[in-house]
Amino acid sequence: RICNMNKRIIHTVFEQQASRLPQHIAIEEENGRQISYRELNRMSNRLAGLLRHIGVTTDSVVSVVLPASIQLSASLLAIFKAGGVYMPVDLVFPRKQLLRMFTHTASRIIITSKALQQTVQSLVMELGLEPEYLLVMDDNGIRAGYWYHHQAFKEMSLNMLSLSDENPSLISEPGDSNYVF
Repeated sequence: RICNMNKRIIHTVFEQQASRLPQHIAIEEENGRQISYRELNRMSNRLAGLLRHIGVTTDSVVSVVLPASIQLSASLLAIFKAGGVYMPVDLVFPRKQLLRMFTHTASRIIITSKALQQTVQSLVMELGLEPEYLLVMDDNGIRAGYWYHHQAFKEMSLNMLSLSDENPSLISEPGDSNYVF
């Protein structure tokens, strides 16, 4: 089922907060790692730029396989900023349910962490999925990108991309879908 929330409000309210209180802590993880509003906004803007670069636009479903973390928050904001639809994926779901989720949404991009990368790649092979891209996050944002071709992941160069720290232009309308559950 797809849920409509007002993306314009969600990420623009965050951007306004980041502008007003850039040095304040936006998130503190259980392990003590913190990130300011400014840095979280920059991280999400760079990821949003990459998502747009690889074709995310209004109604593009982006699957996210991440635990509750700074990376998850940055990914969620980035997907909304890029105009995409966020689909959370929990690896404890039965394989049949995961296959149905990926098949019904036609999700072509998966975002995960370095710690979960091998598990996600194995899941893709096991379920016979064919995503176009796998993006791997680390504590500083996007760490690596892979494109999927002939049942194998090939690393793509992110060095050539000029990803902006600036807030991207709005492309979403208030009624656009942005969350699949």
